[in-house]
Parts: sequence; structure tokens; C-alpha cells
Amino acid sequence: MLYRQKMAQVRWSKSNAESGQKGYLMQIAEQSNSAEQSGSITATPISVVPGATGPRTQRGKQKSKRNALKHGIFSKVVLLKEEPRAEFDALLRGLRNDFKPEGTLEGVLVENLATSLWRKRRLLIAEGAEIRKGTEFLIFAYAKNQDGDATLLFELKSLGLLSGAENPIVLKKCLELLEILEESIERDGFNEQNDKPILTQLYGNSAFVNKVTITPAILYSCCTMKAPSNESVSHDDEPPSPASLRSMFLKILHEEIDRLKRFGEQQALIDSNRIEIESLRANVPDAPQLDRLLRYEAILQRDFDRALSQLERLQRTRKGQPVSPTLNVQVS
Repeated sequence: MLYRQKMAQVRWSKSNAESGQKGYLMQIAEQSNSAEQSGSITATPISVVPGATGPRTQRGKQKSKRNALKHGIFSKVVLLKEEPRAEFDALLRGLRNDFKPEGTLEGVLVENLATSLWRKRRLLIAEGAEIRKGTEFLIFAYAKNQDGDATLLFELKSLGLLSGAENPIVLKKCLELLEILEESIERDGFNEQNDKPILTQLYGNSAFVNKVTITPAILYSCCTMKAPSNESVSHDDEPPSPASLRSMFLKILHEEIDRLKRFGEQQALIDSNRIEIESLRANVPDAPQLDRLLRYEAILQRDFDRALSQLERLQRTRKGQPVSPTLNVQVS
């Protein structure tokens, strides 16, 4: 009985030892497997790792070589602050697709072509601005000149405002004064203290001297008997009544107002036609600006032709094609 218990204890201890050894060995094996797996990951090339970046094909690698020239080496200096970089990049990309440059020199020549074309674009914008300057501000300049002439005429009271009636500002002021005078005489009759300053402002200080035609100023003098009557004014044996004189003067005054209004309409039509013609003439810049634009355009065209010729010769030489001899002309 005692022998059996000892043998069972021995078998139990042996089984535990074997199982412990087996577990220890399995643990070592698992650690070894994990180490091998980690080593395999470390040694795996980046090209087969999921999510890795970078070119994998020869074509992709050749394309990535041009990343540094994506915008061109001159784009930072050729573009102004307000100019769109995307349009320049599109132009440069299109030229590269057309010429397919190889090497740094061909790439620089293609970019020279893009730079010349971009400056030509800027030239056309400047030309449009010159034309707009001559057309859009023409009416403003014309109105400013009219305002200056009217101010000068208002200061020279001896000439009379009607001497500058072709100016719409002056004409408007004349019509306002005549209508005020007409309303005042209709309401209160003749009042030299109020009427004479208006007539003097309209017809000048010499309005009552050496006048051949009848004007409201002369007629007013006749009606008020303050100046010798003109031969054109009829006289009866009996002097006309104040009411008839006032009626006659208002009739002439009303005709003068109508005449000035018709004159203003005709003048407005003439001014409109003049501005239209001047706008058409301004579609071509003036001589100094036009000469400056044409000289700049000639420089750009010469630079473009030179870069294009150099690029074509370089590419034909690279491809083994015949190249025409160069012609160098020196002008002294």
C-alpha cells in the first residue's frame, strides 16, 4: 500500500515536470515566432507595405523628378501679387506637354516661352486699361471741363451768362433766372430793383448798348422808359398802357425761354455725338502710350522667337535630326 502511494506520487511529479517543461518550451517557441515575425516586418521592403507612399514604377520615378519644377523656377518672380498662379501653371504645363523637354536646358527654354506668353497677357491687359481710361472717364473729364468753364463765366459777370449758353450748366442757370424773372413780373409787374440784376447777370453790363436785335434786356428798358427805344420797337401816338407793356414783355420773355430750351436740346445732342465719336477714337491709345505698348510687344515677340528657335535646335540635335545653320547679323 505504501509502495503504491509512492509510485503514484512519482508519476504525478513526473507528469507535472513534463507538462511544465512543455509549457516552457511552447513559451520559448511563441517568443521566437513573434521575434521572427517582427524581424520579417522590419526587413520587408517599403514598396510592398500597405499604405506606403512614393513612386513604385519607373514612369512614376521619372515623373517625380520634376516635382521641384512644378511651378517653374521663374514663377516666383514673373508673377505679380494679384496674378493667378493657377493660370500660369496651366500654361507652363501645356507647353511642357507640347514640347516634352528633356534635361534642364530644354526645361528652362520651355519656361522662357511660358514667361514671354504671360508677359504678353499682361501687355494686353495694360492695353485694355489704356482704352478704358480713354473711354470710361471721357464723360467725367467732359463734365469737369464744363464745370470749370461755368465757374469762370460766373465770375466774369460783365460778359453775361448767355454768352456761354453752350455750356449745359450755364444754360440751366440762365433758364432758372429767366423763369424767376417771368414769375416775378407776372405776379408783381415791373420792379427795376429786382429785375435789373437778373437781366444784367444774363446779358452782361453792356446789355443796353449797341444792340441790333431786340433782347429781353433792351425790351425791358423800353417798357420801363429808362433807355432809348430801339428802332425795332413800334410806337403809337398814344403810349401803351403798363398792362400791355407787361404782356408784350412776358411774351418776348417766354419766347426767349423756349428758344433756350430748344438750344439746350440741340446742344445735348451735339455733345452726345461728340462723346460717342471721342469714345470710338479712344479705342486706340494715344501716341505716347501706343508707342510704349508696341515697343514692349516687339521685345516680347523677339524673346519668344529666340527661345523657340533655341529649343527647336536643341531638340533636333538631341534626336539626331538635321539643323539649319545659324545666321548671325551684327548691326552697327
